[in-house]
Amino acid sequence: IRDAGRALGEARDAEVRVETLDGLLAELPAVPESLQTLRARLVAARDTPETPPEHAAAEARRLYAQALDLASSWSGDTLTLDALISGFERALRDGRREGRAAVMSGDPERLHEWRKQVKHHTHHLRLFRLAWPELMAPRQEEAEALGTALGDHHDLHTLRAQLNEDERALLDPLIHARAARLEAKARQLGARLFADPKGAARQVRAWWTGWPEPKRPKDGEQG
Repeated sequence: IRDAGRALGEARDAEVRVETLDGLLAELPAVPESLQTLRARLVAARDTPETPPEHAAAEARRLYAQALDLASSWSGDTLTLDALISGFERALRDGRREGRAAVMSGDPERLHEWRKQVKHHTHHLRLFRLAWPELMAPRQEEAEALGTALGDHHDLHTLRAQLNEDERALLDPLIHARAARLEAKARQLGARLFADPKGAARQVRAWWTGWPEPKRPKDGEQG
């Protein structure tokens, strides 16, 4: 599935670079000619990709079909509640570890790696949402907001990698200011989401299983 996503990644990245630049240019009172030229260059790259969109889409469909074939051979015997809860807690622990390291370093690549752990947690939340939708939905929304903030942070640095020295001189103040705001938001959301992996896993298990059935006396027995 990741390979299928990568097949579509070129088109997505080209589009996001234009959108990210537009967001930065909107903060300027006037757009210098050099940045207008930059935007034209990025739009041209978006509109004339190295891999034709129909070829990328066909490759993605082929890889998704392979994934479905593999999934059809899985045994449901391994998808026990214990296994799912264990995976839920492990994803939280990994997310807390990666998040702390990423926030302390401020490194864009570490923050991007953290986003992968956040996505794992988000997938678990979608799976367990039925346990108590009214309480799980807000947590899922916060996890998705964290993933978006980290994704936007990555998009800024993906754009920056395409800039020449003069373009960076003009855009770096805006890029760094927006990146700092996104890092602060990610730090706040991550501190809440990944605060207590064991406690969160215990809570989800309790919501999913509920209380045990009461023991009732058999016929002829005293209650």
